[in-house]
Amino acid sequence: MNEVFIFIAIISFLTSLIFWYIIKERLKENDFDVDFFFHHMMDIPNFIRLISKEKNTHKRKSYLKSIIGLAISLSSLIVSILFTLLNDI
Repeated sequence: MNEVFIFIAIISFLTSLIFWYIIKERLKENDFDVDFFFHHMMDIPNFIRLISKEKNTHKRKSYLKSIIGLAISLSSLIVSILFTLLNDI
C-alpha cells in the first residue's frame, strides 16, 4: 500500500513543480520580479496581485485555474506523504 502513496506523492510533486513554474512564467510575462530558483513563497502573493489586477476575464480564469491546480497538487502531496508515514506506524 505504501507504494501507491509514494507513487501519488511523486506525481503530485511533479504536478506541483509544473504549476509553480507556469505561475513563475506568467509572473515574468507581466513584469514581476521572479527568481526561478529561490523565493518561491513570494510568487503566491504576487500571483494573487496579478489575478486581482487582471481585466481580461479569460486570462483571469486561466490564472485562477493555475493557482487552484497548484493548491490541489500540493494538498495531495502533503496527504500522500502523511498517509505513507502514518501507514508505517
